[in-house]
Formats: sequence, structure tokens, C-alpha cells
Amino acid sequence: RGEREKELSCYIGPHLQCQSFQVKEDFKDTLLENNKNNIIFLKSRDGKKYFEFSMFILSKLNQYRLSFVSSLNIDTYSNPSLFFSHRYSKQRGIENCGRQISVVGIFDEKNIY
Repeated sequence: RGEREKELSCYIGPHLQCQSFQVKEDFKDTLLENNKNNIIFLKSRDGKKYFEFSMFILSKLNQYRLSFVSSLNIDTYSNPSLFFSHRYSKQRGIENCGRQISVVGIFDEKNIY
């Protein structure tokens, strides 16, 4: 029935990093509605809230006994010449920024992530 956790490795590619992932109250409310302990993934700076997306991903993956987990920790927003960033383009009035998405799901009997 599939691979064993200890035989799996996970490599996390470039994504929006905390310094660029400003969130509003509705995001915060949804995040905490799912789990009050998620408060640890929110950081405040200059009266604004930022989401620790990398740490959130790693915390989810650490629930499993994967053989290896690695994250590049490259911010797509801060590197617009290398990566598409909807947030970067929207803030600068660029209408067509391109899209890129990669998704891998993990299913167990209690949760879908």
C-alpha cells in the first residue's frame, strides 16, 4: 500500500518566505480556527502579521518519520527574475505574471494535508 514513511524524502522548493508573507486578520482567523497552536507560525513586525510558511510546512512533515527533509528557503517574492510571484506582480500592477505550482498531498486516516 504505497511507500513506507522511512523510505521517503522531501525536498521543499522556493516559496514565499516569512519576510514577504504578510497576512490579514482573515488568514490569521482561519489558521487559528484549524489549530490554536498555529499561533507560533505568525510573526509580528511594525504592526503587521507575517506567516512562517516554511516552519508550517516543516512542522507538518515532521509528524511523519521521513528519511530526509530539506528546504531551499528561497523567497520567490524577493527573486522575481527567477520565479513567478503573484504577490510581487499584483503589488506592482503587473497583470500577467505567469503561474507555477507544485502540490504533493499526504493522506492518513485522520487528516488530508
